[in-house]
Amino acid sequence: MHYDPFSEIVRRVEEATSQSKKSSPFGSVFPFYAVKTKTNSLPYNIIRSETGFIVEMAVAGFDMKDINVVSSTNWVVISGSNGGPEHAKDTVIHKGIAFRDFEQEFKTIDVIKQVRASIKNGLLTVNIDVVNPATENVHHIKINQE
Repeated sequence: MHYDPFSEIVRRVEEATSQSKKSSPFGSVFPFYAVKTKTNSLPYNIIRSETGFIVEMAVAGFDMKDINVVSSTNWVVISGSNGGPEHAKDTVIHKGIAFRDFEQEFKTIDVIKQVRASIKNGLLTVNIDVVNPATENVHHIKINQE
C-alpha cells in the first residue's frame, strides 16, 4: 500500500469539517483546538508533541483541588473554581486580582488515548496522547477452518 501524505491531509480536513462546524476561530481544519466557552477562560498554550498535544494553562492562585481535568474520546475540559483568599472588606485597598471560575474545552479529530496533568509554579500542564484511527496498525486475523 502506497502512503500519500497529501491524501491523508485532505482526509483529515474533510473528516474534521464533516463532524460539525466547530466554534474554532480557524474553522475545523486543525487537529486540536479550543472551543469557545460561555464561562471565563485562562491564558493557555497548545503545543504539538510526539504523542499528541500539550496544553499549558496559567492557573496562578488555584490549588490542585480547585482544578478538574475531564476527558472523553475526542475532547478534554479543564475547569476550576476558586473564590480566592478571604479578606475583610475594609482591609482591601485595591482589588486587581480577579479570582474567578473558569472552563475551557479542547477538541481533537483524533482519538484520545491517555491524559496526564501536573501543576508547578502556577502552570498547569496537560499532556494529551492521541491515536489517529486511520493510521493505527492493521491486524490480519487468521481464519481457522473447522
